[in-house]
Amino acid sequence: MKQFTMRISAIQRDFYTGVCESLVFTTVDGMVGVLAGHEPTVYAVEAGELRFTADGETRILAVGEGIARVSGEKVTILVDFAELADEIDAIRAREEAERAEAIIRAKEDSRAVAGAEAALSRALAQMKVVSKLKK
Repeated sequence: MKQFTMRISAIQRDFYTGVCESLVFTTVDGMVGVLAGHEPTVYAVEAGELRFTADGETRILAVGEGIARVSGEKVTILVDFAELADEIDAIRAREEAERAEAIIRAKEDSRAVAGAEAALSRALAQMKVVSKLKK
């Protein structure tokens, strides 16, 4: 299978740089797949699942919102966070989602609500990826 180079960077770390055979991630318009030779495009990445195959091994990540740029035989993905599915603590993610939902429901402080919405987005992405890993 043809390969392309890919870089996934999150705010706290460069997650992956190397060759890739296929890539699937969530955008505002739904799931998008990328193979070598994909038309140059820029996508708005939604928090959720990202899968890529490198050296015949498929890796599943939870990622935050960001952008993906496909140009030639290179893909660059910049996101808020990126975590491998097996790095995620499902119980902690569920607890974080519950705390964030409580803050959002209270609607007491707009700054706290904004932070809680970001935390909820991250926790939901983590829980989705972990649930798929268990299947």
